[in-house]
Amino acid sequence: MKLEKLLSYSIIGSAIILMVFCILHHANWIIGDDFLFLSKSAIGKYGTYAFTEYGRFFPLALWDFNILTIIPHGNTVLAHYIHHAVIFSISAGFLLKLFEDIAEKKKYSYYLSCFFLIVLFLSNGFLWASLELTSSEFTLILLLSAFMLFSFRGKKTQKNSYYIAAFLVACYATYCKEPIFGVFTVISLTNLIFGRLTKKDKIFNNGLLVNALLYLIAYYFVSWRNATVFYGVFPSDGVFAEMIRVIEKLSHSVYMLYPILFLSIIRAYFLVFKKDREHLFADGIIFASVAYAGAIVFCLVRSYSYYFTPCFVLAVPAFFYWSVVYVKKRKFLTILTLSIFSLLMASDFNITKLVFRSYMHRRKNDMTLIKIVCDEIIKNRTVIFWRDYSLQDSKDWTDIKNRFDYYCASFVNHYIDGGANSIKDGNEDISSIKNTCMLLYPLENYKCPKSDENIRWLEKNDFSIIARICGVNILCVKHIQPLKLPFFCRFWPYPVGSDFPVFAGKMNMDLVFCCFGEMKGGGLILESNSPTIKFKVSDNKEDLVVKFTIELIDSTNAVVQVLVNEKN
Repeated sequence: MKLEKLLSYSIIGSAIILMVFCILHHANWIIGDDFLFLSKSAIGKYGTYAFTEYGRFFPLALWDFNILTIIPHGNTVLAHYIHHAVIFSISAGFLLKLFEDIAEKKKYSYYLSCFFLIVLFLSNGFLWASLELTSSEFTLILLLSAFMLFSFRGKKTQKNSYYIAAFLVACYATYCKEPIFGVFTVISLTNLIFGRLTKKDKIFNNGLLVNALLYLIAYYFVSWRNATVFYGVFPSDGVFAEMIRVIEKLSHSVYMLYPILFLSIIRAYFLVFKKDREHLFADGIIFASVAYAGAIVFCLVRSYSYYFTPCFVLAVPAFFYWSVVYVKKRKFLTILTLSIFSLLMASDFNITKLVFRSYMHRRKNDMTLIKIVCDEIIKNRTVIFWRDYSLQDSKDWTDIKNRFDYYCASFVNHYIDGGANSIKDGNEDISSIKNTCMLLYPLENYKCPKSDENIRWLEKNDFSIIARICGVNILCVKHIQPLKLPFFCRFWPYPVGSDFPVFAGKMNMDLVFCCFGEMKGGGLILESNSPTIKFKVSDNKEDLVVKFTIELIDSTNAVVQVLVNEKN
């Protein structure tokens, strides 16, 4: 047993160190929701990250970053990532202690805890949430781990301190993400309906229900009743049709939901019809995992895998529990469970690598692009944000301008106080632009009637794309050389033709093409010194690196990710 514990803890410790390295590697802001920190913790200012638009209500999400305002050098980007790494390490410790309490030093339990923790760490959703500073799901990893540990110990020891700690954690977590209230509702109802409870158990579980009810009341009055659009989704064919589309996408991407759903159905059968009430802890958390996933589908949230990280955090201890229970009596079931999760881990690994690589690219290069714009402003060169006249009053224009202001202009202002005010708007005759200007050219311009004419003029006057920021091409004449750095572009799961229009129909670069999912009937044409390659996403599962001219030939929905490099 000592050797088993030592070996398992050594592997787990190595895995935690590796995850911390991934979190801290190339620590830097990335273009996106990181702009939220620029007006708060990144300048040492205490604040709330509450968001109540589009039917959203999570007032305590990211609130933990306020601790950085009282720490020396807490305003640096590295401090934000160290904070993330500390949260991960504490979460891993809570999960490990939970596994120890569940197993009670049974044979092979240390090996099993090692296996299931690594399965969780290597799931692409878990890594994705770990690398994304603004992921409220990452905070929930800590809070759910703590809740499960404290509630398990409370039930076992009947100590008030554990029940109080679990209840406080549940109250905090409820206001960090909307679907989480359902987790505590399902767990409490499972215990109250099927359990043999002590007085303390009843008080605790009823308290969880009251907390969920108070959240629903606040959610309704603060956000729900005033919302006209929920989660930013505009379902064109109705809510039910949109839910079916979300489920279909999940069935091809978040494979871990299959064993979670299967186990929950089996346990519901035994709980209701076979009166098996001896495993309510494991039953409660697996039912709660399904409830969380169902809430995401119901809210029509896009099927990003990291949204389901709380489901995995709840489900993995349940699978560990049953593996420990059956490791002696029914070894076949334990072996089958380990085999299934090994296959899931293997199928997820390529996507996990892709997620890691894409984040490293963004960390290394996003701020480089911002600083290029800042350098032009410092040198008093003209920077123009161009919109076609026909977009002036359109929703497309409003969306792209707002996105640029939030995600990019805020970073420019972070490095140059008021620097974004120097970026001028342009929408008249493109021929009035001087060749000393930097042109910020939103992709939405490519949809306009004068797009071809504008592109021909820009090509004729030697403007070329040097990079892309958040749906905006950066064009310059030769005074800035194209970046010898990669940049990241993501299609997911929008029509490719409208999401990635190609400047002048061509882009001459090297392509590292990493794909998953399927593009039905469509594809990309890759041209190099070798004959043209017609490439379908569904035909390839490995990286492809070629010199190419890229041209989109289809606007079919696709689930792909593309990394574009220009070699030295």
